[in-house]
Amino acid sequence: MNQKQLLSSRRRRLARAGFRLLFLTIIFLLVVFPPHTKLDLQLLRFFRSLSSQSPRVFSPPEPSSYLHDSLLTSGKIPNLIWRTFSTNNHADIVRASRNGSDPVKARIDWFRSWDNLNPAHLQIILNDAQCDAFVKSHFTPRVIAAYFKLPYIVQRADFVRYLMLYEFGGVYTDMDTQALFPIQEWMEGVAVGKVSKVLHALHRNHVPQREVSLIMGVEIPCRS
Repeated sequence: MNQKQLLSSRRRRLARAGFRLLFLTIIFLLVVFPPHTKLDLQLLRFFRSLSSQSPRVFSPPEPSSYLHDSLLTSGKIPNLIWRTFSTNNHADIVRASRNGSDPVKARIDWFRSWDNLNPAHLQIILNDAQCDAFVKSHFTPRVIAAYFKLPYIVQRADFVRYLMLYEFGGVYTDMDTQALFPIQEWMEGVAVGKVSKVLHALHRNHVPQREVSLIMGVEIPCRS
């Protein structure tokens, strides 16, 4: 075999080795860093749009670290706590609690209790206008029509909380609720399902068979 043939053979071996290395690298990246799902990217775009409208919509205020973690944990229920309120400005909520214009004086303390007990979660407050915009930008004309046919804002707020969970997953809680223990402990001692898939949330549009995928606390008005 002459020198030209040896050089050609060496190039072929190097090419095969290079392809094998590339293949193994791709497999490694897919295992360690799961591909971004469509819903991950929708959530990223939605967060960015909210940040541009109102930087105080999040608690903690800067969600960038959560966004990074979320994009690498596809298939897990997101650590999101959704809320709707007349304002999403934390300063306004604090001021109203202190000056008495908000009849629920402990509202801001209750809000902070969710941060304190769930430091890995991100709280998102949507005001009425943002709820309307969310429905318009994420759902079909039939859903949009049904939403806007509701005559009262409070009815739309009741409707949109389910749409939030359907679209992105997470936890929804009203602004007049207090966290008494961490969300991760809600299902401790239950033998069905996995804790990461059973929080008050939809499993990103997928309901695993024989596993709890939704916890719902129903408010029952009563007379004393």
